[in-house]
Amino acid sequence: MKFTKVLFLTFGLFVSVCNAQDVKEIEKQKSKLKLFEGEKLEGDYANLHNKYAGKVVFSNSEIEKSDTDSKFITSYTFGDKLYIKGFFSQSMMNSMFLQMTENGVKAKDINAGTDSRIWDSGYKLYLYLDGKGIAIDDDSKSEIKTSLSLKATLYSGDNNSENFGERLFKTLKSKSNLLTPGGHKLKLVYIPYITNSIANNIDFKPISVGEIDMVIKDLKFDKNDPVFCMPAAKMNEKGLEAKIINFIKSKGYNIEPKIVRVTSDKWTIKRNNYGIITKRYIETYVGYTQDGKCKYLYLDINQDYDGAGYQDDIYFTTGIDFTKDKVISCECLK
Repeated sequence: MKFTKVLFLTFGLFVSVCNAQDVKEIEKQKSKLKLFEGEKLEGDYANLHNKYAGKVVFSNSEIEKSDTDSKFITSYTFGDKLYIKGFFSQSMMNSMFLQMTENGVKAKDINAGTDSRIWDSGYKLYLYLDGKGIAIDDDSKSEIKTSLSLKATLYSGDNNSENFGERLFKTLKSKSNLLTPGGHKLKLVYIPYITNSIANNIDFKPISVGEIDMVIKDLKFDKNDPVFCMPAAKMNEKGLEAKIINFIKSKGYNIEPKIVRVTSDKWTIKRNNYGIITKRYIETYVGYTQDGKCKYLYLDINQDYDGAGYQDDIYFTTGIDFTKDKVISCECLK
């Protein structure tokens, strides 16, 4: 018993010594890094930066260096404009180098490829809703070498914007099933990345994190918004739509089709190599319910041509995987 206790204490002491040596070695490697000189912070902005270093802040308008934190908001109403700014204790690039030494990469190896790695590096912006990962966007700018902050527009009011940051919000908007009336938590996280093999196995830690209360009031659904609901119909043929629903029901799938939208403006005619008509098809989206969730899927609807006319039977060639179908708000199916 005494021997076991002594052995345990000896092992614990060994681990402690090893950990201390690891920390000492890491600090040694950090001291040898050729870090980029960070931007100069002066006056009130320096105080503001130091106060919020490591945090993401939010505003209803673009955040400028001359702004005070009276401009920052802690509650956001979904649908209003939204801008963010991440403050860092180290530049994005320097933070990456420091984290690399913490993961066993030698300073000499980092210093040797500093210039080339600038082009392999950038940062990712993660968006979470109520603790659930919703979307990731990435960007690469020269400012990552020296800048101690980065800002992004999440929603400028332009629903069609594909700019960095706004792509995140567009994805959030597409998760209409999660955008229920009431209070939510919106979280943004900045994380550096590098594609160079020297850091392939490193999971970089966040360098700036922020969370804000998000309130959803009476959310107005545009049922023809392809991001929020489903693409708009271009043909309205109730008889055809009913036939498609009945056809899907006949297949025995574990779903309940509710609506069909024909997104083609006309039938597309297919011919063989001799110019002879073989069939026609249209593109459709089918909204359905499954296990209490509302979703939609894409189907190409075909009708074969028999030489005299198009057959009454329809079929589709689209591969179906209900697990990959988009979940939408059930309001979209009403």
